[in-house]
Amino acid sequence: ETLRFLDIAKSLFGTGNFQTRKQFLVVVPLELDETIAERDARQRAAWNAAVDEQSLNVDYDLRSEIFEVIEALRAMEGCPNSEIEQRLIERGISPIDACRLPSFIAIACTQYQWKHAGIEWGNRYTLANPATRTGYVRLMTDDPKFRAATQIVEALMKNGVHNEAVAAMLAYSPAHNAISRLRDHGEDLSRLKLTGIHLFTDEPLDGELDHETLTALGWIEKKRSKPWWRFW
Repeated sequence: ETLRFLDIAKSLFGTGNFQTRKQFLVVVPLELDETIAERDARQRAAWNAAVDEQSLNVDYDLRSEIFEVIEALRAMEGCPNSEIEQRLIERGISPIDACRLPSFIAIACTQYQWKHAGIEWGNRYTLANPATRTGYVRLMTDDPKFRAATQIVEALMKNGVHNEAVAAMLAYSPAHNAISRLRDHGEDLSRLKLTGIHLFTDEPLDGELDHETLTALGWIEKKRSKPWWRFW
């Protein structure tokens, strides 16, 4: 029987917030007499070289946007999502992308890290506004920014020398940490099926969410079926 990700995660971690991330320090060493700005520029140049080496057809502005997110994940590892999003917005990334891109990058990194484990990956993501209960559900593989994030993340991971960036991306991923724990508990990962992800924003969103999605988000209580012997 297929193992359900949430059921297993709850059994291991309780029913708390699954956005809690494993924390560890990610350090990018400075060269002799090098400033932090010079180090970051050196790192960005190395990332660009890794992407160019793979001859990826990714728009330069989108590439820079994704690098900006990876840098924020590295610099702010362990910080709340809201603080990371705020930093990205201050760097010129739209509020919607500041919400989506960190998760897209973390998911892409997790999928590549565990690509040989036989895991069935969820492909849908929900972006919703809790205040208005509006939003949309889309396939991640249909989203150009998820596809670009996947290409860039794979290029960095194939290179093998960008360990600090990879560590930061995996640290942001609740799925990676949960999968690691499942493996440590001896679970067969090839039987693991992950659901899609839910992302939340305060930004205005068009579109109505259907009853199934609202229920999955916990915004509508599931109806209890009546016992067979009740007729009212």
